[in-house]
Amino acid sequence: MSSPSVALRIGRKLVMEDHPRAAEVLQNIIDSFPSDEAALTARILTGLLHIYRGDDMQAESIYHDILSKYAQDPRLPQAISLMAEGYLDQAIAIEQDTAKRIGSANYAKMVREQGRSEVVKKYCRRAIEKWQIIIQDLPPTAHNTVQAWYFTGVVYRRHLGEPEKALPYYQKVADEWPDYQYAWSAQSMIGLCYENMIEKGKISREAAAPHIEQAYKTAIEKYPNSPLDAQTILKLARLSFDSGQWEQAISYYGQFLEKYPNSRQWANALLSMGTAFEKNGQPLLAADLYRSYLGITGLDDRHKRTIRARIKRLTEVEK
Repeated sequence: MSSPSVALRIGRKLVMEDHPRAAEVLQNIIDSFPSDEAALTARILTGLLHIYRGDDMQAESIYHDILSKYAQDPRLPQAISLMAEGYLDQAIAIEQDTAKRIGSANYAKMVREQGRSEVVKKYCRRAIEKWQIIIQDLPPTAHNTVQAWYFTGVVYRRHLGEPEKALPYYQKVADEWPDYQYAWSAQSMIGLCYENMIEKGKISREAAAPHIEQAYKTAIEKYPNSPLDAQTILKLARLSFDSGQWEQAISYYGQFLEKYPNSRQWANALLSMGTAFEKNGQPLLAADLYRSYLGITGLDDRHKRTIRARIKRLTEVEK
């Protein structure tokens, strides 16, 4: 047989292609290089192959064998992490196949009304089981520990629809690993978990509101350049607007307008800022923003008349 690295490259390719000889090639690697790190990788790939083929019982058998054979191996956390990712990948693949077959919109509607299938849930829970081994049973490592905490939160919230279970995992990442590559996401997801909990009736809006606001404030302060920054600023603006905190709403809308001039939401933010000025007793500033809004939007005549009437009313007040 060729060198372990070359053999593994071939094995990986065969696994990805679901080639009939994939398992045979991987077993040859295990038999030929039992002491090489390639043997552990080959075992992991064999487990993944069984997952992709829908035989998770055989995959579990292989993974338990890995836990036994490599109990003291420093590579074990990474191996377990790969097992978890394999289960999550399979859950996502099943969802994608279903969405492709019945249409994305129909699948989204089905998930909203019925939840995800038991098969998808099973694979998600298998993934969480593996991450729990890393969290609870193994010494912390620089990468795999935080990865296990973060993605457990992801699976609970996004894939299992259990935000109350996801919340402590995101909070742990945000508190203990603020420099982690997805810490910005974890911080924002704390707020989103509370929003999801409101939707599911797990907590009242009044009880959740301060937690949501604090989570989003921390997110924009600590991670001002994150991919979720614009969305988070707008959420804070809307929270302030809805609670009648007009000056705070104006501040957040202004921050958004300054930072994201090319956003598709820029015009709507400008309009909302104008409304906040109006409600805050500053009609001329509101009128100026409404004029700017009319100048950059292609509104139909009816809507333009409504905005113009509002401008006229506000400017009449000052006469």
